[in-house]
Amino acid sequence: MPDPERSHLLQYAVVWAAGAPDAHAQPTVGAPCQVRCRWETTRREYTKPDGTTVTFDAQVMTTRFIEPYSWMWLGRLADLPSGTDFSTTLPGLHRVVSCDGIPDIRNRVTGYEVTLQRASDTLPPRT
Repeated sequence: MPDPERSHLLQYAVVWAAGAPDAHAQPTVGAPCQVRCRWETTRREYTKPDGTTVTFDAQVMTTRFIEPYSWMWLGRLADLPSGTDFSTTLPGLHRVVSCDGIPDIRNRVTGYEVTLQRASDTLPPRT
């Protein structure tokens, strides 16, 4: 029987991990990989102590740590249009804002809650 933290992960997402900035200080991404997840499209607002409002568009539960400033897309690698790269528009791209680890009650398995913001429909260049 699978862990309860993993049994509800019935969806897939493609992740482009954040890379080092290029020579012009622009963000870059790595090669895409596929992760199992539970993707919840929500609209939440958070007010920072300085009074600015931050909006989150999705939350994802997964068993893998996703580095902030990475990019995520709901779907499988096989669903990506052929030749997807930084010049291709890809509707539904999100940028990772935070990733929080949540251990189970016995601290054996850790699940991760990833907070996402809607991003532009084009990926940054690959590293």
